[in-house]
Amino acid sequence: EIATTRPETILADTGIAVHPEDERFTDLIGRTAIVPVVDRPIPIIADDVVERGFGTGAVKVTPGHDPTDFEIGQRHDLPTFPVIGLDARMNQDAGHYAGMPVAEARGAFVDELRSLGRLVREVEHPHQVGHCDRCKTIVEPLVTDQWYLRMADVAANALAAVRDERIQIIPERFTKVYFNWLENIRDWCISRQLWWGHRIPVWTCSNGHVFASVDEPPSVCPECHSPHLMQDPDVLDTWFSSALWPFSTLGWPDDTEDLRRFYPTTVMETGYDILFFWVARMIMMGLEMTGDVPFRQVYLHGLIRVGREKMSKTKGNVLNPLDLMGEYGTDALRLAILTGTTPGNDTQLSTERLEANRNFVNKLWNAGRFVMANVEGWPARDLAAPIGVAPEADSEADRWIVSRADEATAHVTRLLEDFQFGEAARTIHDFLWGEFCDWYVEIAKIQMRDAQSDAERRAVGTNLAWVFEHTLRLLHPFAPFVTEEIWQRLVRGWISTRVGPGGLPVILERFRPGGVPESIMVAPWPKSSGVSDTAAEERLDAVTEIVRAVRNVRSEYKVDPGRWVPATIVAGSNADFFRRTATIIGELPGSKLRPVEVVESADATEDAVAIVAGGATLHIPLAGLVDVAQERGRLERERGQTMGEIERAVTLLGRPGFAEKARADVVAKEREKLEGLRERLAKLDERLAALAGS
Repeated sequence: EIATTRPETILADTGIAVHPEDERFTDLIGRTAIVPVVDRPIPIIADDVVERGFGTGAVKVTPGHDPTDFEIGQRHDLPTFPVIGLDARMNQDAGHYAGMPVAEARGAFVDELRSLGRLVREVEHPHQVGHCDRCKTIVEPLVTDQWYLRMADVAANALAAVRDERIQIIPERFTKVYFNWLENIRDWCISRQLWWGHRIPVWTCSNGHVFASVDEPPSVCPECHSPHLMQDPDVLDTWFSSALWPFSTLGWPDDTEDLRRFYPTTVMETGYDILFFWVARMIMMGLEMTGDVPFRQVYLHGLIRVGREKMSKTKGNVLNPLDLMGEYGTDALRLAILTGTTPGNDTQLSTERLEANRNFVNKLWNAGRFVMANVEGWPARDLAAPIGVAPEADSEADRWIVSRADEATAHVTRLLEDFQFGEAARTIHDFLWGEFCDWYVEIAKIQMRDAQSDAERRAVGTNLAWVFEHTLRLLHPFAPFVTEEIWQRLVRGWISTRVGPGGLPVILERFRPGGVPESIMVAPWPKSSGVSDTAAEERLDAVTEIVRAVRNVRSEYKVDPGRWVPATIVAGSNADFFRRTATIIGELPGSKLRPVEVVESADATEDAVAIVAGGATLHIPLAGLVDVAQERGRLERERGQTMGEIERAVTLLGRPGFAEKARADVVAKEREKLEGLRERLAKLDERLAALAGS
């Protein structure tokens, strides 16, 4: 018995294969069978590729319509009889089925087998059927004449280039994929039947002589000198043409200045999905044609997916970048695609990520407006040198932000050198938003307002401008348009009080201060001194820790955001520092402390909230935070509600059979809920106990 899902191709069978160790068929190997309908004798052969447990264990061999069968036929010298033509109809070798569409012939052939008594049975059998990715038509394997490139030698050279580390693949795990492909490579079919491409440089003369000519179109046949020539109508595979790109674009085969200067290049960046189709072939072609590798490092990025699917024009799930750029901005799109990614891993592009990065770009614009509004002109500095604190800007906050910018510079530079682009972008984002904008800009507002002289005010403004400009250069590779626009106005333009589009000052006069580049893109890459101001960082960490704690307390007690409350900081030996920063601690957003008294020591009081943070203890009178009676009533009501929820959860979990019959994840969820309710009850009891003394 022979099983098949394509009965019409029985007409093209030229053999039956069994596994050489299958005892069921040992006596049949070497004998012949008769193909039904066409009565053609075919041999029964043994081949290791046959799976003994699949189907009946004996498989029909159809070299003309199956890639695996074609290879079996090559190994056993079986003839090839294609019975399906390029028009998807049965051809003249199909006998009386000639001219029938494949699907029609399939049904008719089964009917004939049934009428001849040769059909044993029909069963449903799910299997994979190849379809064209574009038109979704079933693909029929056919044997046709094609041009091939022998790959064994060129693949060996490409393998050696990666093994001896002339080329590095990033991330490293794709090196194994590269090796697997090239170690198992087959000869490459380089001809395509397309309308567009590099035409195959092969000619045939009227006497049937076939020859290649790669320099100039030939005028006569080199063998018989016939002038009647016809060029092969096929074109080269697109990937063959693409494989020539690294050197053909530089003037090769001529020895040009561009070729000497730019080949080989340093980094090749592309998607991991074309590591074999393009990267490996560029390496093979580069070595074969020039004797050198085309690049030193290969960086493979992931794919942008929509859900679980690769974004594809064919699938119709492409997010048009032009539309996204129009809605969110080009820089926001670039950052959304890059931030949070890692080499070789896929990412999903969501509306939330786009909106978040648009907000970041807007934050950058607003920071630029503030900085430029507080400097009279660009305070020149050596852009090639590591950033330093501006003269006379000697507060802990000024030193802190410079130290943090210096550390961010070192970190980002190291990440870029390690090809961790997503993490580098995230580091810059966190510094600009989380440290420069959220903390230093707000501190600088207070410092400049309370400055004792114009010089002191200018010093803070200079420090702001230097740190901001330095960080713009760090961000420029990721968000080139917004950083260029702000940098030009900050560094190369005088500040005007007239506001233009986007809220930025209008440039009244262009100038070229000595040593300032024409563009941020050719400005020196920021340098790090490698030295941190640990004292300033510890001091400002104390300030930020206290302010965060105050914000948490205000949120916990649901204090009106506009309400100012008094506070006392017990600072011990750090009293002088906290006296200098008391106003900053009290007036930073979300803090709202006034007045703030700083003492070296004080006794604890029961009617105040104590915050231990930053090496100090901050006391806030409860009466200043809330109406004690009103807050006690609210907490008692919330406690009663929580007790009710606890009782219901305990009843549910104690119900007979619930823990045994309900799904395990449902039971676990209810137990977690009960634990959370008990923790909430404990916190409410603590709050009520604190209020009892007030």
